[in-house]
Amino acid sequence: MSGIIKLTPTILSYKLFGGFQSTKNLGFEVACNDLGGYRGASADSWSLAVTGTLPLDKNWDFFGKLGATENYTKFVGSSRHTDLLAGAGIGYNATQNVGVRLEYKDFGELPNDANGTGTKLPIGDSA
Repeated sequence: MSGIIKLTPTILSYKLFGGFQSTKNLGFEVACNDLGGYRGASADSWSLAVTGTLPLDKNWDFFGKLGATENYTKFVGSSRHTDLLAGAGIGYNATQNVGVRLEYKDFGELPNDANGTGTKLPIGDSA
């Protein structure tokens, strides 16, 4: 796809997140995302989002999220870039407190060079 950065595959990538479901349809989520490698450096993101959930039955649901993300690379002298976070997916809740998700998130953009300056490039991720 034109305009989408392909991040360098790494042996280990992760997303650590926690949230609070205030009603069956509204929640909040904070996350730390390892986005893999980008031009020889690690690319990471912190995000905060509001989530909307549409229950399908007792265990399955569709969800969407909208929030802010701070993306950065670990180049010497690189900067951080704040952008819009958007995502959607499907979830299976094994219990009230434990579940699994398949989701797509758009983290916005990363700095394009080692100085954190220049054209910003879009990135996407599925987790």
